[in-house]
Amino acid sequence: MKSEYREWIEAWLRKHAFVRGMCGAATSEMVAAFPELTKVRGHVMTGMGREPHWWCTDLDGSIVDPTVTQFNHTRLVYEPFDEKLAHTLPTGKCMGCGGYLYYRADFCDIDCAHAVISDMGFGVSTTIYQYKFNQVDQPMYYEDEAP
Repeated sequence: MKSEYREWIEAWLRKHAFVRGMCGAATSEMVAAFPELTKVRGHVMTGMGREPHWWCTDLDGSIVDPTVTQFNHTRLVYEPFDEKLAHTLPTGKCMGCGGYLYYRADFCDIDCAHAVISDMGFGVSTTIYQYKFNQVDQPMYYEDEAP
């Protein structure tokens, strides 16, 4: 690894005492400082299993991982994610039932949206607009309020 990468990582670690879960932010900052690096998402195999992770690669394809210290293992195997499969990854959880959401949906379906909005005290007549649902990418309305 280049000495300037190592120095940057050491300085970044001094500013961030807790690096667990900071891999996305750290790699974004590192790529901004070193545009020749590429940010990579995927999984890292540790002695404890497979974990989602972000790291960088240099022009030679060597791994430059600013948050590697979060893993207390000497042998790590990096698996880059195939970005063509990005649509298969959940993008969040439904506020109504906790089920996985895809395509940055807000709710899994209209029933969960009704339940959450009702629980917020807005009542059943509240228009549900600008919300996205799993497999639906258009504004949704209650039947009696459709435009």
